[in-house]
Amino acid sequence: MATPSPCSLETLANLFELPRAVVKSVVSKMIINSELLAALDEPTAMVVLHRAEPSRLQSLAMQMADKVNLLLDNNEKIFNARSGDMFWNRQQGQWQHGRPDWGDRRGRRPQQRKRERN
Repeated sequence: MATPSPCSLETLANLFELPRAVVKSVVSKMIINSELLAALDEPTAMVVLHRAEPSRLQSLAMQMADKVNLLLDNNEKIFNARSGDMFWNRQQGQWQHGRPDWGDRRGRRPQQRKRERN
């Protein structure tokens, strides 16, 4: 079991720039509504936070959110690649923005074509 970690009301008041009485009231309401796993120690004016392991459902939900974010990132890369905004650079082994410089049929790069035209 993890050890509880204390935090003073004064520290919270300074952190959120609120009067100590307001912080005490908000923390008390959060404890009563089970929004905060903690206990309020009156003599020392400390909030003792209790750590809780996420439930199986919460763990699975976090894993699913991570996988959905990864899927979204991959879909955006594929979309950008198909729309011409990104291309795969084989030399660097990564996706890059912009259009690739393919050169022309003779293997010349655009800079060489410009020099030949002048």
